[in-house]
Parts: sequence; C-alpha cells; structure tokens
Amino acid sequence: MKKILVSGLWYTGSSAVCDILHELDDIWLMPDNQRKGLPEFLGYHLGGFDDFYRVIENSTLQRKKIMLNNLASTLYNSLFSNLSYVSESNKRRFSEITREYVSALLQLMALSLDVHKKGFIELTEQYFDEISHVAEGVDWVLFDQAISPSSNIFFWKKVFKDSKLIVVERNSLDQISDILEFSHQFWTIRTGGRIEEFLKEQEKDKKRFRHMKELYPNDVEIFKFEDLVRDYNKTRSRLLEFLGFDAQTLPPTFKYFNPAESSKNINKNINVLTVEEIEEIRGIVEAQKINYVDF
Repeated sequence: MKKILVSGLWYTGSSAVCDILHELDDIWLMPDNQRKGLPEFLGYHLGGFDDFYRVIENSTLQRKKIMLNNLASTLYNSLFSNLSYVSESNKRRFSEITREYVSALLQLMALSLDVHKKGFIELTEQYFDEISHVAEGVDWVLFDQAISPSSNIFFWKKVFKDSKLIVVERNSLDQISDILEFSHQFWTIRTGGRIEEFLKEQEKDKKRFRHMKELYPNDVEIFKFEDLVRDYNKTRSRLLEFLGFDAQTLPPTFKYFNPAESSKNINKNINVLTVEEIEEIRGIVEAQKINYVDF
C-alpha cells in the first residue's frame, strides 16, 4: 500500500491538500479520531514513535519501558472513536492491530539490547502497513500530520515505506492570524506571544523540510497554500503528477475544497493584526532574511 504523508507548519493549509486528494477514489484518508472530515493521523506527528526511537539505542531499559508505556497510551486513547466516520468493524481492526503491535514491542524489550532498534523499526513499519491495509479497494492511504519538522529525517522514511511527503507553507501574516483566532492559548504557551521567536522557529522548520527534500528529491514536494487558491488548476496538476496521477483524466469536483471560497483565507491578516504587528512582522522577516512570506 502506497502512503501519502501531508504536513504543514501550524495553520499553513495542509487540510486544503487533504481535501483536494479526498476527491480521488484511489486515495483513502486515514480517519481522525475526533471529527468527520479531518484525517489527522492518530499518532500525530509520529508522537511517541519518534520519542521511543530517540531513546531506544542509548537509554536504560527502564527509560525505554516508560517511553513504551507513553506510546501505548497515546495509541490506545486515539483509536478512532467517531463511529459515524469509522465503521465498528474497522475500529475493531485498528484496535486489534494496535494491541498486537504494542504486545510485540513488549516482547522485543525482553530481548538483548542490540536488537531493539532494528526490531522497533521493523515492527513499526509493519504496523503502519497493516493499518493502511484496513482500507480496501484503493492503492493509496493518506496520513495527515504524521510528519513534523522535528521528526527524525531517517526514521520516518524507514517506517513509511513506499511513501510521498507533501509539505504546505503559507504567508506568515495569515498563518499568525489563524493561530491567534483558533489557537490563541497554545500560541501563548508555545511562543510566549513573541512573534520574533515564532518566525525564527518557523524558518528552522522550513529548512528541515527543505533538507528532507534534498535527501529524497523524488519523494518530497513543497507547496504554497496561496498557489492552491490563486493558481488552482496548475498547482492541483502538479500535486497529482507528483503522486503519479494523470490530472487531465481526473477533473476536480470541488466537493471538499473550493479555491473561490478559500480566497477569504488570503490576506485575512489585515482584519486580525494591527498595523503595528504587521510592520513588526515585516521588519523581522527582512532583518532575518526569512525565506518565504508573500506580502
């Protein structure tokens, strides 16, 4: 089963890509456990998988057990509770696969230390492949937000075999506007309300994704949200061709994503940010030579 990994940089528009791909009959969106229509992966940003991978080679057995318990808890608490989107039989299958995976990891921890890392990679690859095969009658499964800039560059490629990564960037002004509107508390916790720190962090994240593209040029592609809206046909064709589809034979239905409606999300900052905040962001972008912002 081939896998599509879609990632953004926090309110950059990755859901628009998911909506465009959702139109295709040959792509199944790994369902979200909270609400219909948003397919965010149950292990969000590889979550405990990445954490466990980081400690598995150079940590005590007790530390590994702690991290394994954290991973198991994340998985057990994220087993697609929305039955209006996931059938009861599929939910049972997801649960069975997950419990088998955690059980195998526990058995792995009882073996000698030198096999832990290799065994973890093999079991995790098998896990992602098995939950992908819950989907029937398709060749592709889409995982939204499975990869973050902090995900281990080599680990995700080992466990998501036969995969393509799509990254979405966006105008920083509009991105910050959406964060303040929809995630203000998290913005305060994560940044302390400091715009400069946020922009510096974002630039680091973009560089990491570009490094992934340098490492895997045929399997990683970066898109701009504004292009999906302003130059929809050309950008959609580029998106589908990256995945090996013939865009000419697959006309859009606009069932989930309509560029005309999404145009309201471009330049929305003028109604959310103050003139002083906009000028502050412009000044930081210019001073830090930040790579991408479309003013």
